[in-house]
Amino acid sequence: MNLVILHGRLGQDPELRFSQGGVAVLRLSVATDDDVKRGDKWEKETTWHRVVMFGKRAEGVSKHLSKGDAVVVHGRIKNGSYEKEGVKRYTSDVIVDQFEFAGSKREGAGRSSNDESRASSGGEGTAPRGTGDGIGSGGRKTDQGPPDDFNPDNDMDIPF
Repeated sequence: MNLVILHGRLGQDPELRFSQGGVAVLRLSVATDDDVKRGDKWEKETTWHRVVMFGKRAEGVSKHLSKGDAVVVHGRIKNGSYEKEGVKRYTSDVIVDQFEFAGSKREGAGRSSNDESRASSGGEGTAPRGTGDGIGSGGRKTDQGPPDDFNPDNDMDIPF
């Protein structure tokens, strides 16, 4: 089973582009932190993930995200390779199946969107509910997959 769940923050503003066929392609750079023991000290280690979302939901999500926002992404790994200047390069992208907002850097010390969802739903630990527009689907798979002609390793069809 190819399943990835990431909870992290955006390292830069989202990049929304459109394929030649008109399908929205949203690229996110998501940072996750792990605590790693080195000798007798614990250190934070950051890993960066390339995340890709497609379709109408990608367009909607792009309007609400910015650098520093926390997100939860459920998806699958898509590995690939390409050649640039005679050097073969390898890529790993997370293709989004489910997406949830998990808070905003702008909220600072205030309540996160998850806290607000729990408060409004009446249940501690309840998953965030969707907004009715396919964003934060609350666990339902609503995302559109990549177009048939999409190749994440060939950026020639997506101008970014």
